[in-house]
Amino acid sequence: MKWELVGAFHPTKLSVLVLTPGATQGIFNEALDVFREGMMERVLDYSGEHFQFEQVSIPIGPLQKPHPPYGTRRSAKSGTTYAAKNGFNFLTLGPPELVSQLACLYRQTWAEFSQAQQTFHDLDCPKIGAMRQIFIGETDQQALGTAEAAYQDWYQSITELWRKNGDTSFDDFFSWEACLASETILIGSPETVRDKIEKLVEQSGINYFVGSFAWGSLTFEESKESFERFVSQVMPALEMPVAV
Repeated sequence: MKWELVGAFHPTKLSVLVLTPGATQGIFNEALDVFREGMMERVLDYSGEHFQFEQVSIPIGPLQKPHPPYGTRRSAKSGTTYAAKNGFNFLTLGPPELVSQLACLYRQTWAEFSQAQQTFHDLDCPKIGAMRQIFIGETDQQALGTAEAAYQDWYQSITELWRKNGDTSFDDFFSWEACLASETILIGSPETVRDKIEKLVEQSGINYFVGSFAWGSLTFEESKESFERFVSQVMPALEMPVAV
């Protein structure tokens, strides 16, 4: 088990929560304190600016001690250094060039702070990874034909909040053509997808990879067959580095 910590920092998202960008980091830090204490103590007492708990019984504790490892998904330099300084496993999105830059920044920051007495440094070797939406077909042509319509449904969903607020700045960022070209989505035959992942690992040195196989309007059977091809024809060829 691991905790993944994701914050909402975009102004459009924050407006729905009636929050300002300046308030989010304090809330995030305090919520993290609550989670951490809740994992380590059987009775939670906490008094903060945003959260208060008094004598909350927690009869079941985690198997991992002192708590499950933390991970965070970030795509900016500030979030990357924050993750490394605090000893979080790290996952990012974006094209291979950005993954490489952020992975390098994470390693440099980790090396600088790994000897310091950081609150969350419980990892000997952190996970540094990338996430990709994946669809694997028998051939490139078949995979592209099936995935494009499903992706358009996902695209409408992921951009809905921005579009409702008159913000079109992410339309091109998430477009089918742009994401295919930047390899932030991997669509194709097992050989095509395997080659792109191997290239990403070699270029960035990541030691962790997350694939998303159920998205948009893909049916259960389509996602299942794609995942099975990944397990049987892609995974056996992949080797991840083990050191930071």
